[in-house]
This record gives sequence, C-alpha cells and structure tokens, in this order.
Amino acid sequence: MCDPVSATLLIAGAAASAYSASQQVKAQNKANEQNAQSLERNAIQADKDAAFADTQGKKEELRNRNANRRLMGQQRASMGASGATADVGSFNDVLSDTNMIGDIDSLSIQSNTKRESDRFRFDAGNLRTDASNLRSRKQSASAAAGLSLLGSASSFAPYGGKTKKTRKSSPSNFSRSLA
Repeated sequence: MCDPVSATLLIAGAAASAYSASQQVKAQNKANEQNAQSLERNAIQADKDAAFADTQGKKEELRNRNANRRLMGQQRASMGASGATADVGSFNDVLSDTNMIGDIDSLSIQSNTKRESDRFRFDAGNLRTDASNLRSRKQSASAAAGLSLLGSASSFAPYGGKTKKTRKSSPSNFSRSLA
C-alpha cells in the first residue's frame, strides 16, 4: 500500500506522461504530414521534368533529322555539280550511309530521351510511395495517451491501487525505522 501523497504523485505523473505522449504523437503526425506534402510536391516536379525531357527529346530528334536531310541535300547538290548521278554507284552508297547514320542518331536520341523521362517518372513514383508511407504512420494521440496511462498503472499495481492510512510518526517510530 502507498500513502495518499505517493498515490497523488503517481496519478499526477501518469497524467503528465499521458499528456506528453499525446503531444509527441500530435507533433510527429504533423511533421510526417508536412514531409509527405513536400514529397508530393517533389513528385509533381519530377513528373514535370519527365514531360520536359520528352518534349526536349522530340525537339532534338527533329533537329537531328532536319540536319541529316540538309546534309543529304548538300551531298546530292555536290554530286550533281560534279556531273555524277546520285542514284547509282558509290554516290548512292554515300547517301544511304548518311541516311543510316542519321537514323541511328535519331534512335539514340529517342532512347536517351526515354531513359531520362523514365528515370524522372520512377523518381516521382518513389516519392509518392514515400509520402504514402509517411501518412500511413499516423498515430492516434488518444491511443498514445491511453498506452502511457496503462504503463503508469502497471507501476501502481504493486501497491494494489490502495493507499494506506498514515499515522503520525512519533520519535520512537522514527528511530525504529532508521535501525
């Protein structure tokens, strides 16, 4: 058994502990939500970066194809100026090679563009997953307070939850307790 003062202190301590646990959970939930919102904003930016990479890749591919057409036109003009026929023999091989190299360059641009935009989309997906995970960690402040009270109650249990009546101590009782 414990005296009323000890019981009161145990109860006050339990209440303070429960309040503290509740406040900690609320603060953690708020921090998790703020972090989740930040991750969501980053995911939106990653989606925009992926779209930008796609657009830039298509423009670059178009520039490459146009440059290749200009080069082939210059080659035909040079061949025609020399009096050769551009559709036969080695001149035709040169044009075919130029066309093939231009196509390979365009395919490389497409591949690089896809790789870059996929990386941004993958990052966006990971960011959204992280945000979702943070939100799923949301805890109940009342549950935390309740668990804290249960923990405090277990420390009160050895006393049977009962308080003993105190009697006024006399000098003789005091000296016996020291012995």
